[in-house]
Amino acid sequence: GINAEYMGVSFAGCGFEQTPTIVASMQGGSSHWQNTGIDAPYNVSPDGATYYIHQETLRTDRATQHDYVLRWVAFEGSNNDGAIEGAPSKMCFGTITSDLWVNYSGSYGIYGDASFADCGFSSTPIVVSSLTGNTSHWQAKGMNAPYDPSADGARWYISQDPLRTDTAVTREYELHWVAFEF
Repeated sequence: GINAEYMGVSFAGCGFEQTPTIVASMQGGSSHWQNTGIDAPYNVSPDGATYYIHQETLRTDRATQHDYVLRWVAFEGSNNDGAIEGAPSKMCFGTITSDLWVNYSGSYGIYGDASFADCGFSSTPIVVSSLTGNTSHWQAKGMNAPYDPSADGARWYISQDPLRTDTAVTREYELHWVAFEF
């Protein structure tokens, strides 16, 4: 549960043998859009993940009052290994690893591309994403805002002051994405 700014997610019962790809969003009745850290899990492992949620006025009673709920989905497997049964007509997932980022915009950003070529989409999918790392990724912007998504792929621009590819490698920034076609 929420304890001020901390939330643990358990993967107990999921049977993961490897660190899964995870994406999350927060639902609520008011002001949840002001929270940061929702798309930036820490310590992702086969056992679970930790979220540090920040908002100027976030308290457990406020989170309860506004019905804040962290919704997440996690998948184990290799990138783009096909559709998953019981999901939308097509679903694919993957990771932009820390070594695939490219510098842009002076000292303020990086970008990375994901290919959906092996997913078999016939139209632009719905795409959700989050940024994992070992420090400071909750302060980054752009991790849940893909640019020009299409059936072929998407690009993410991640902005933070400062942020370069060497910083992304040191901080182990990885962008996890899930794409759905209905």
